[in-house]
Amino acid sequence: MTSALERRLRQLSSRVLVRSWEYRQRRHARGVWFRLRRVLSDASEAHVVTAEEARELVREGHAPEPVGQDLQPP
Repeated sequence: MTSALERRLRQLSSRVLVRSWEYRQRRHARGVWFRLRRVLSDASEAHVVTAEEARELVREGHAPEPVGQDLQPP
């Protein structure tokens, strides 16, 4: 193999490793911000609520977004 092909193979392998790591992170810490941005971009409004207000909203039938459970503090 020529040195140019070997270099291209190393670069390709590196890109594949990075891409596979990023794909695995979509459901972990790195992906939480992407999911949160998607939720907020679809929302017409965003509010900060207390824990009691959140419980009241759940009692009224509003479901919390799953991405909110991935953040600490929730």
